[in-house]
Amino acid sequence: MKKRTLLFILLLIIYSCSSSDDNNNNSNLFNPPKWIQGTWLYIDNEVVVGGYEFTSDNFISIIGENQLRTNFKELLEASQSAGNTPIVDEIITETEYSFTIDQGINSQRFSFYKVSSNKIETGDSLIIYTKQ
Repeated sequence: MKKRTLLFILLLIIYSCSSSDDNNNNSNLFNPPKWIQGTWLYIDNEVVVGGYEFTSDNFISIIGENQLRTNFKELLEASQSAGNTPIVDEIITETEYSFTIDQGINSQRFSFYKVSSNKIETGDSLIIYTKQ
C-alpha cells in the first residue's frame, strides 16, 4: 500500500510539474496576458482617435471615431485557410505584451507596456490608452 501511495504521489508531482505556466504554450495565434485583456482607447476632445481590444485569444485594432475594427485573429485564420502559415512571436511579461506577426512577405510588430492597471502605451508613440 505504501508503494502505491508513493507511486501515486510521484506521478501527481510529475504531472503537475510537466505543464508550463508560460502564457505561450497553446495553439492560439494570440495569447494576451490577463492584465491587458479588455478595450483600450485613446480619446482626444471626447472623440475616439484609436485603440485596441484584447481577448484571451485575439487582438483587434480600433481606428477612428467610427471605431473601425480590424480583427487580426480572423485575418490570420483566413490566411491559414488560403494555405499560408502566419507566425505570431510573442513576448509576455507582467508589464509588456509585444508580438510580431510574420506572414512571410511582410511582418508587423506591436508593443504594449503597462503604465498602470488602467493605462497602457505603445512602443512606437507616447500615446496613452485608457481601459474602458
